[in-house]
Amino acid sequence: MPPDDAPVYEASFRPSDTLAEAFAEFVAVVRQLRRDCPWDREQTHASTRHLTLEEAYEVAAAIDAGDPDALEGELGDLLLHGLFHSRIAEEAGRFTLESVLRRETRKLIRRHPHVFGEEAAETPEDVKQTWEAAKRAERESGGEPDGGSEDDEAPPSALDGVPEALPALLRAERTQQKAAAAGFDFCTDADSWAQVEEELREFRRAD
Repeated sequence: MPPDDAPVYEASFRPSDTLAEAFAEFVAVVRQLRRDCPWDREQTHASTRHLTLEEAYEVAAAIDAGDPDALEGELGDLLLHGLFHSRIAEEAGRFTLESVLRRETRKLIRRHPHVFGEEAAETPEDVKQTWEAAKRAERESGGEPDGGSEDDEAPPSALDGVPEALPALLRAERTQQKAAAAGFDFCTDADSWAQVEEELREFRRAD
């Protein structure tokens, strides 16, 4: 696998001047809003949390509607929130937009060894397994190599990585998917009850 500072793009690709200019202008506008707009200046991570969630749902709604024009607009709004939260953190001395981008870049490289390394992945299912294996390795080593950790105190769990902020039904679905990936996936009610009874027996033996 390449080192964490390996380039994220092929040598044949470079961001265009217009793309770099558009991104730089976007960042500059967000910085000026934080400096000069009374409303933007007083916002915090917590005060804009619900707005960030709303923007994510609006992106989903635009996708469901099959409306590319709406999706373009909603993606811009969601990107704004990423830059806005990064700026709030930078002002507080916690992290910067640059560190966010570099951290995510390194994560993508680590979790795609079939693209940036020597491992093979022939199917989407292979890729999912590789991704989950990389996440497990990060948890077992105490978090991401660049400092990330979902919980520095708790031992690694097969159910780690399901955000508590997810809506209840979606959180239940994600939890079940992770449980199934760990081997807790049963085809019949009888199989499920057999597993429950086995867990109860183990609990009684441990008591």
